[in-house]
Amino acid sequence: LEASVGFLSLSDARNQRETLHGVFAGSWRMLSAEQQGALGRLSVFVKFFDTAAAAGAAGVPVRTLFELERKGLIVRSSLGRFAMHVMVKEYARGKLDAGEAAGVRRQHAHYFLGALRANMQGRAFEARGAVLEQLRQDYVEVRAAWLHAVKSAEHALIGDSIEPLCYFLY
Repeated sequence: LEASVGFLSLSDARNQRETLHGVFAGSWRMLSAEQQGALGRLSVFVKFFDTAAAAGAAGVPVRTLFELERKGLIVRSSLGRFAMHVMVKEYARGKLDAGEAAGVRRQHAHYFLGALRANMQGRAFEARGAVLEQLRQDYVEVRAAWLHAVKSAEHALIGDSIEPLCYFLY
């Protein structure tokens, strides 16, 4: 299912609502332009995110985040973190143009590696424990941020993040 929502568009379906793709398209049309953009930008997250990450990494205000939750397009866990179903994520990601998608991935990388750097550098070794536990919740996002920085050859970001990343991983 993670590979594509394309197979969910039956060419012989009598009604657009008979396909999952049709349901997604109908839901998409019912969103405001702001909500559509926000959902597309949130699709950059690998797993879970909180309100601070939604704002900092994807530029999504809290109000819009809660609107998308009320519409059932994202869900909130008991820990207050949000997630998007993989099929919704894929559909929303497909609505981003290539330039915007690249910009959001870059913003995501800078947000998570910046947070890692800000929380690790300059702290006494003993004080890093609590910070590390909080950051571990975002491990997959930090990993995705690092991989994007490497793939995009963002040398300054990579250089600034190596030492904090080592502390984070070990």
